[in-house]
Amino acid sequence: MKKLFHVVIGLGTAVFFLGGLLFVLGQTLFLVLGKPEMIIAIEDRVDDVIFPAIAIVGVLCYLYSVIYPQKKKESAEQPA
Repeated sequence: MKKLFHVVIGLGTAVFFLGGLLFVLGQTLFLVLGKPEMIIAIEDRVDDVIFPAIAIVGVLCYLYSVIYPQKKKESAEQPA
């Protein structure tokens, strides 16, 4: 189950970053080409994917921390 969390979180993060890169490069390209309608079109299409993906990743990270809490490491030195 941990592995599934790791894979889905990794995929969601990759979708967010690749979509963000596509978003910025697409806007830059269409700005240079002088096509403002394409800038808005790429905004609408990419936004519909990347923001829900990162929202799901956030929820999964929270659930992962609740389901699999990390044990606190004790330091070598104990306070006097």
